[in-house]
Amino acid sequence: MPVRLSYVIREPRYPVACEVVDDLIAARSRQQLERGLARVSLPADGTLRMVDASGEGWGVHLSLSAVSPLALKKTWTKAELLRLYRESATGRRHGLRAMRRLCSGGAWRRS
Repeated sequence: MPVRLSYVIREPRYPVACEVVDDLIAARSRQQLERGLARVSLPADGTLRMVDASGEGWGVHLSLSAVSPLALKKTWTKAELLRLYRESATGRRHGLRAMRRLCSGGAWRRS
């Protein structure tokens, strides 16, 4: 089922990583994020955690199909993102090599 997201206040800085159940979706654009979310089975309601290229936390509110910077976890460190990646199904499949590409361009805080 296609997913069409709207943004509340502003858009995140791409690339982003979105935590979906026990997996992680990485996207370099809005279209990639929407395609990635359409490929997985999403709960009907709830909020997914997402982090953008600057390390800012975001929420994907499924009932509203909206992405918002109003998240419980506002800042992420590299160590936290790497831990999230390693624990995801994607991280177990692809290893650390793919995560280095995602993190290389971002302005991350040192952890």
